Amino acid sequence: MSTMTYGNTTAELKRSMIVGLIIGLITYAFSALMLLFVEHVPAERLIPLTFIVVVPAFAIGSAVASTVIFRIRIYDNTIEQRLFDRFVLSRANVFDYMEMKQPSPPFAAILKFQNGKNIRIWGMHLGILSQLDKDLKLMANNKPNNKAIDAQD
Repeated sequence: MSTMTYGNTTAELKRSMIVGLIIGLITYAFSALMLLFVEHVPAERLIPLTFIVVVPAFAIGSAVASTVIFRIRIYDNTIEQRLFDRFVLSRANVFDYMEMKQPSPPFAAILKFQNGKNIRIWGMHLGILSQLDKDLKLMANNKPNNKAIDAQD
């Protein structure tokens, strides 16, 4: 069985920071033009305004960075929540999967299992959550039938 991994990556973090910088540059350009031509502020007074360029990038980047820390990995009929894709925080059997509860503030979703175990997912894109739920339901429904194996013996 192949390993499947769900969650944001550093590539999404990089893209979000670039989007934040673009938003900051547009905001800076409009603010500078307004201050120069409408308010008639001297150009040297615009230097502190450059702070506006980096604020959206850091705000968006810090929100996405917190979601890069946690990932979900499925392999060998086991689902794991991992920290930095290295340390296992929680583990459950895929065949025990029941449902995904979303949204579930402050978490993006909670995976519920038959044995009462819950895996709380922190900040994951809704498209990724939807794919995870679909894959888990498909795997849980394809549970091997042990009675058929015993009957053959």
